[in-house]
Amino acid sequence: MGLIALWEAQTKFDSGRGALFSTYAYKVIKGKLLNELRKNARIDDTYTVTDISVMAEDPALSSCDLHLESEYLSCYCKNLTEAQKRWVIGTFRDHLSISEMADIYGVSNSAVKSWRKSAIMKLQKSLVEYYI
Repeated sequence: MGLIALWEAQTKFDSGRGALFSTYAYKVIKGKLLNELRKNARIDDTYTVTDISVMAEDPALSSCDLHLESEYLSCYCKNLTEAQKRWVIGTFRDHLSISEMADIYGVSNSAVKSWRKSAIMKLQKSLVEYYI
């Protein structure tokens, strides 16, 4: 994908505009790669099971796998606040969107985004401390 974007940048580059080719090529390549990542993310969301109730209908998956998944996630949540734990569980186990979590807990979208930001920062810090 990157090479195709570089080729397209080379064919469309206009030196008369005063920009450096490297700057122009960087922006074209970055844009193409980001668009491809967004497209793949939409495809992944379309073809994955995001409704936990569908999984719960399968007796082989319902109790054991969901319990193990919750146990696994709880290991990462030890140092998080209750709100941050809600975000981790809601995102990774229940596959809830920010607006869905906001509706469930009766808070604003920005509150859930704050939970996310602080949870990610704490998790990153604990991973760095673990590996150093």
